[in-house]
Amino acid sequence: MAIQMSLFARVGSLLVAGRVVEDNEVADLRSKAEQGEAIAQHELGYAYYVGEGVDQDLGEAVKWYRR
Repeated sequence: MAIQMSLFARVGSLLVAGRVVEDNEVADLRSKAEQGEAIAQHELGYAYYVGEGVDQDLGEAVKWYRR
């Protein structure tokens, strides 16, 4: 339960803040996601879903959400 709350808190903070993601943040996030970190995979999916720090790509978003 704590892991789920942490995940939703992090995703929620990105959504509420509406901040711009720097290129190095996307690279770090992608690296962690490719290594199998579930939170990073979800956040990368969200970034692609809304086009935050990357070009919006719903197909890529679904790919990362499914992982």
